[in-house]
Order: sequence, then structure tokens, then C-alpha cells
Amino acid sequence: MYPKAVNAIVNKHYADDFVRSFSSEDDALRLCKEVVEIHAKAGFELRGFVSNCENLEADLNPTDLEKLNQISMEKQSTADKILGMFWNKQDDCFEFKTKFFGLNSEVLSGNRLPTKREMLKIAMSVFDPFGLIADFLLLS
Repeated sequence: MYPKAVNAIVNKHYADDFVRSFSSEDDALRLCKEVVEIHAKAGFELRGFVSNCENLEADLNPTDLEKLNQISMEKQSTADKILGMFWNKQDDCFEFKTKFFGLNSEVLSGNRLPTKREMLKIAMSVFDPFGLIADFLLLS
């Protein structure tokens, strides 16, 4: 019925997130509406779409997003959380926020090289499901 939408559901869903890039607003709107329709037939309601195109975001979110996000335990920022990463939709780039709890302050300030254990702790604290910065983590 909707082969592109089925392909998107199979290959572009990660847990409960649908992540996809498009070359045009019309393509995005058409495919996303098909994906929403397929999910609705199965009893699932997709909501909370985020886009760097305001018109598209408004078309895909029938209810006011402010009402959906009234209760939030996370720090508010200019980036939206997508798959545990942060997407800055204004700059169209991913941002990685790291917190290195329990690491020696000398290591964090660069005054001392980390031990192997500390190096692994740093590398494993960065959530990168697409492997976007894996090369940098291992080569730094």
C-alpha cells in the first residue's frame, strides 16, 4: 500500500523514535503522514514530531506541543532530544553533551593522562547510537 512508508518503519525506527531526513518538505509531509496512518491502523499514535521546518512541524503535530511537554524532568535547551542525542534543529546538527562523574579533576583539566580504566569510562559515557563520533572517541 505504502512501500516507502513501510520501508521507513522497518529501517528508520529506533525503539520508539522515527528518524529520517528529506530533501523536500512535500516528501517529508507525505511520507510522515503515511507512517502515521500505518501506525494508527495498528493502534499506535505517533506524536511529538520535531523538524527544522516550522510548517512541517505544525502539520504533523495536530495538538499543541506545549501541552505534550508540560512535564519535563530534563533541562530545557535549544536542542531536541532524539535517540538519546541532542539535535539542534536551528543549526541542523547533533550536539553531544557529556558529564564525566567520578573522574579525577586532573584528568578532566588535562594535567594528567587518564589510565586505561579512566579512558574507557570516558569513551563509554558518550551515547552515540549512529556511531557519528566513534572515530573521534577512539582516536582522540
